[in-house]
Amino acid sequence: MADAQDDGAQGTVTVGFRPEDTDLVTDAEGGMPILVDLVEELGSDAYVYGHVNMSGADERFVVRTDGRRTPRMGDTVYVKPRQGHHHAFHATNGTRL
Repeated sequence: MADAQDDGAQGTVTVGFRPEDTDLVTDAEGGMPILVDLVEELGSDAYVYGHVNMSGADERFVVRTDGRRTPRMGDTVYVKPRQGHHHAFHATNGTRL
């Protein structure tokens, strides 16, 4: 992670994860609360699009979930990335670390 201290990143990184590498969980399971903006139902799968306010800015999220258990627009759901399936990027130039 030393690379993130170069080029103005000041030791910060951007963390990303794929929609298929996340789970909708309960609040008690330590998920991050996401406000649902749209649900795209695709038969056996559904994509849940939502956002959360982090440090004064809206961050957008997409989660792939079971099409039989879809939330509704306006619901708050809890999202948890699967362990070991996240990616880190340089906060300034976007290079994968």
